[in-house]
Amino acid sequence: MNMITNDTLEEILKAAAIAGFPKRPESMTIEVWKAGADSHIPKSLKKDHTAVYVYTCGAEVLKVGQCGGKNSYTCYVYRHHNTKHPSTLAKSLLKDGTMAIGIQKEQVAQWIKENTTRYNIHIPVSFGNYFTSFVEGYLILKLQPRFERYGDGAKQVSTTNPE
Repeated sequence: MNMITNDTLEEILKAAAIAGFPKRPESMTIEVWKAGADSHIPKSLKKDHTAVYVYTCGAEVLKVGQCGGKNSYTCYVYRHHNTKHPSTLAKSLLKDGTMAIGIQKEQVAQWIKENTTRYNIHIPVSFGNYFTSFVEGYLILKLQPRFERYGDGAKQVSTTNPE
């Protein structure tokens, strides 16, 4: 079962239209890096695209993020597989202590390749940065990733009134 499908892209475009985003002739596409050392193989992002990515482990969504612009190669290809940057999947996994149990820092990149599937939504740069941020935010709300926005693994505090 794919977590992100063409139906997901249509759903995003409908929500964006409600928010006032005009229909574009270009389209978004999906690229999947399936779990496995031989199938989770990072490839470069096209120069005329940004991307929103979703990491999953089985049925659980781990992280949603975006990349594009001048540092897109580093971000898209390997940032989340290492611990050199501030907020990465690798750092989140090492802090969590329940998923990648016993994995050392030097092994976390391989663990990610073998155990996670990454869905990449390629977005034409003509859609603009606001749209890319919209897609990321939409998927964070919809998918509720384990390592996102409220600190690695921390639960969101409810602000609703219990009365």
